[in-house]
Amino acid sequence: MSAIGLLSAGIIGTPILGVAFDRSIHSSVVKEAPALAEAATTKGGFMWMEHEKIDPAGADSYIAKLPTAAQAEVTAVYKDRAPEQAGRDVLRFAMWFPGLLFVAFGLIALWFKARGGYKPIELQAGKVSGH
Repeated sequence: MSAIGLLSAGIIGTPILGVAFDRSIHSSVVKEAPALAEAATTKGGFMWMEHEKIDPAGADSYIAKLPTAAQAEVTAVYKDRAPEQAGRDVLRFAMWFPGLLFVAFGLIALWFKARGGYKPIELQAGKVSGH
């Protein structure tokens, strides 16, 4: 059970949160710096989830071509405000996971209780008793 939890958090959960982070940053940049979004948007995805995201290399290239005053404003949007907002958005998104697990494990517990509860099984050499 523990291994499944660790695998789901590390192999599945982290990329899903990464997709949510990318989406949030893209959304913030589209609102606050649409020219940057147009210049640096690329496709991203994980498993069945496809999304638009800001390509860091494309963003850096676009920002480097801007006049100095504009660089500061666009950099503030892309590297300060957008990631800060994305962090909040991902936290709001991630808070659903423990709630879903609570409901799922609660349903499993109720299912076992409806079938008579947990009954230990004693293992003996060559046979299983306790059924």
